Amino acid sequence: MNQTRIMPGIVDMEGETVNSLRVGRMVQRHPRPRYETTCQRCGTRSTESQDRLVSGAGRCMAAHCGKATTKRGRDLLADERQRLATREAERLAEEREVSERRMSAEADGWERPLSLAEQQAKIFRERRDQEERERIEAAQRAAEAPRLEAEREAAEEREKQEAAQRERDEKQRRYWAEWVQSDNDPKLFVTDAMRTAKMTKAEAEQFTAKAAEQFASSPEYAPFRTPENAGAILGYLQRNGIRIADVETIRGAFVRLRDLGLLKAKPARAPQPVQQPQRVNLSVAPEPKAPPQPQPIVYHGWDLETGEPRDYSEREIERMSSQQMARALQMRVRGELELPRIGPGPVTRKQRGEA
Repeated sequence: MNQTRIMPGIVDMEGETVNSLRVGRMVQRHPRPRYETTCQRCGTRSTESQDRLVSGAGRCMAAHCGKATTKRGRDLLADERQRLATREAERLAEEREVSERRMSAEADGWERPLSLAEQQAKIFRERRDQEERERIEAAQRAAEAPRLEAEREAAEEREKQEAAQRERDEKQRRYWAEWVQSDNDPKLFVTDAMRTAKMTKAEAEQFTAKAAEQFASSPEYAPFRTPENAGAILGYLQRNGIRIADVETIRGAFVRLRDLGLLKAKPARAPQPVQQPQRVNLSVAPEPKAPPQPQPIVYHGWDLETGEPRDYSEREIERMSSQQMARALQMRVRGELELPRIGPGPVTRKQRGEA
């Protein structure tokens, strides 16, 4: 089996088509590789270098190539050109699609920075859109201005009428309040049963007291349950000649006096502070520690008799003279006080037992 060996730097192009040239076998390797080619349009056989084939510059060099002398030849030539143009367009479209896919994969999540011209164009568009929105809003406000003005004027007129009505109602209330406190009330409410009721004085007092007690326990009267309001209601009934009153009659008097502002509600009870639960420490308190005993002061020095190191108590130091303390603590005065030497001091002759 024949195998084609390709040297380094040589591209095996056998069987490929470049423009109208069909590439055949390699006919030369050195110094420049060359291939046998056959023109598919005119059938001319020739050779072409590898460089021109790879770069796409290889062309048929026959003088009659691409020229038709008969109608059939011109038709075939047109068909061949159309076929080549279609193939070239397909190749370019495929390359463009591959390039777009590669660019889309590489630029995923990355936004291309805008150029200066694009930035200026974007700013101009945003400014133009903002101006257009402002113009539309201004036109809408101008169109709605008459309606808003009419609504405002209507609201002011309605408020004036309501204020005037409230003033008239207040005047009428004060008028009726003064009237019912000094004279009979023409709007007195009395049930039909009480209009025709007949009782003795004792029975009337007992019946009215029971009705008053029953009405006083109702939730409606709870905010006004004061002796002053009770006296005002009974006085109102007595001024209008009512000696026998049931629950509904007493309630009518209460509503009449309440609407006229002659009854005062009880003041609201101030909120009581919430009692916070007190925490009880059930743990056993530790016994107090005894204060530390002061340690006696000890001075480290040397024995006056033997010259051996020993400790002196504060009492012993206080009972010594200055010379004895200097000898015991090995202190010497030479213009200024020196620190004691480390170790025991020198032993005198007396201490050694010499004469």
